[in-house]
Amino acid sequence: KILDSVKTKYVAHVNDDDFIVPSGLSKSILFMENNSNYSAVHGFGISVKTKSNDVHGSIIKCVKKNQPTTENKTASERFLDVMGYFSDVHYSVQRFSDYKRVFENCNEDDHVFFGTLSSAIIPVLGKIKEIDVLYLIRHIQDKPYRGEEEKNPCHWLQRSQWLSNFLFFKSNIEKALIKVD
Repeated sequence: KILDSVKTKYVAHVNDDDFIVPSGLSKSILFMENNSNYSAVHGFGISVKTKSNDVHGSIIKCVKKNQPTTENKTASERFLDVMGYFSDVHYSVQRFSDYKRVFENCNEDDHVFFGTLSSAIIPVLGKIKEIDVLYLIRHIQDKPYRGEEEKNPCHWLQRSQWLSNFLFFKSNIEKALIKVD
């Protein structure tokens, strides 16, 4: 619903307990300006855990956050790269026109597929690069908030809209692959 308010050429979807390092954002945008065959770019990401999950606590764990990359020539190869080693691409800087395609023809219940659909369509539309700059810092919690779909995988299959959502996902990927390849 807020997509109509976006006025920039590039976007990144960031959760409320994560942040993008400004210099990493600037370098990512510059990379996108100079590389039209890329649909997304990001720098290095780290995930940090704090004592007692406090927002401003002592750091007790810090690990590299795996983010997808693919530089294959064809859309189908890039799709298989990212889906074969799945990670969320929505933290990356993306062209707004590409990001908006993820939501085309969605109904309000399709948010269940956001991470999967964005991570599938974006590599179909172009390459994804990780550049040499600190970009993303994520906060790890002991018990992160999860929707019912994530707590119980069977819940997703039991939903009345499971098949229609699956077919929606499949159709969007097929259309994107056919258009690009």
